[in-house]
Amino acid sequence: MQTVQEAHNQLLRKKTDIVSHAGTLGQTVLFVQQTLPAFTADFLANAKGLGADKLITMEAHGFTGLIIRGPEVMVDFLRLLENAYGVSVKDLIAANQAVRAARTEEIRS
Repeated sequence: MQTVQEAHNQLLRKKTDIVSHAGTLGQTVLFVQQTLPAFTADFLANAKGLGADKLITMEAHGFTGLIIRGPEVMVDFLRLLENAYGVSVKDLIAANQAVRAARTEEIRS
């Protein structure tokens, strides 16, 4: 049993080293692997069966104003996500685009 625990601890140390050396990208990968699936599952479980038969809005633009706010709410969610977990989706997308551009350039060469 001791050997299994030592192996587990050694793997955990290696994983920690990899994530810390990878910086923001490492944090993003860790978040996507460990936190995002549970977050999504919790959201889906709690949202199941929710609905509305009436919507009363006190916004100046009524229902249309409420619909238009969708993108604003998503931006706010991404900001809260970055503040809470240190994961910038914008930086992740930019990094992915840079990697793709480098690969494309490499293929063309």
